[in-house]
Amino acid sequence: MAAAGIRGAGYPQLGDAWAITRQGARKKWPHAVSAMSEPPAGQEPRTTLDAFGGSVDLSWHGDEGGWWWIGEAADGTTGESAITHDTKEQAAADAGAFLKEHARTTTTDGDPK
Repeated sequence: MAAAGIRGAGYPQLGDAWAITRQGARKKWPHAVSAMSEPPAGQEPRTTLDAFGGSVDLSWHGDEGGWWWIGEAADGTTGESAITHDTKEQAAADAGAFLKEHARTTTTDGDPK
């Protein structure tokens, strides 16, 4: 699969070839395709957002022409953006909601639940 990624195939194309979703292809072959390409002028290509005990990477997804995120929340749940977003701020808000939803909670004595 890496050879296909090097030749320019994206996760949508890999998914189509194997009759699975784009997200399924990304999970099956996480390093086959670099999701990062040149972002819009003036934007950093990749940003890490740490919040609520978890962390996500925000990246420009050139194949789909938008911002997306992938990461792991404090409770160990992994997730990724279901859609690409028009702006990095929209992707960050979506990722922040995911991290907040999956934050570790503690009891009143401070022990994790």
